[in-house]
Amino acid sequence: MYWRFDEEIQHVELDYPRDISIWHGVPYGIDAVFQYTDRKTYFFKGHDFWAFDDVRMAVESEEASSIGEHWMHCPREIKDPFQSATAGGDRSKSGPSCGLSKGLVAVAVAMLMRLLWTDRESLVF
Repeated sequence: MYWRFDEEIQHVELDYPRDISIWHGVPYGIDAVFQYTDRKTYFFKGHDFWAFDDVRMAVESEEASSIGEHWMHCPREIKDPFQSATAGGDRSKSGPSCGLSKGLVAVAVAMLMRLLWTDRESLVF
């Protein structure tokens, strides 16, 4: 379920909540979402996101993209400088999230987009 919040009047719109299934290709359990000026709505869950084309009314790709790689330009693998390669441990860590927990990744992206926000309405999940 999701709600649409009108920031101008500071109230949830009357015909909400609605089922997220109308957003074809977007999974349930979304952490954050915003609509950007590029005519796309971005849905975030964990370390991943889906770009939803608002004109075609479908996700650009059924496969999720990495928040860390796309939005924060993190490398695919991050080397752990505190773990010795000679001790037999793998120094690389997968999951390009710049070392942030998945909740903080969504918050960091949401804060970044808040600075760029131009629309007065927002979706709340």
